[in-house]
Amino acid sequence: VDQWVAAFKFFTTISDQYIRKFTANHKEPLPDSGPVLLVTSYSFISYTGSRSPEATMVINQVKSREWGLLLMDEVHVVPA
Repeated sequence: VDQWVAAFKFFTTISDQYIRKFTANHKEPLPDSGPVLLVTSYSFISYTGSRSPEATMVINQVKSREWGLLLMDEVHVVPA
């Protein structure tokens, strides 16, 4: 995740205020509105087991948003 954040910051003009990480160590709430670059893994998004309260809050925010673009790394782990 950190390498993707670094790459987006290097190759674009995106500001830190628009970047959120969703990992075991980072569960940053999404902004209420406006653009956001959410960097996470397929495993974190697709996990269906019990989550911490912080992770539950973030995943509910992810599910409630309309996303215009999805980039997936490690797509070989996605079920066919």
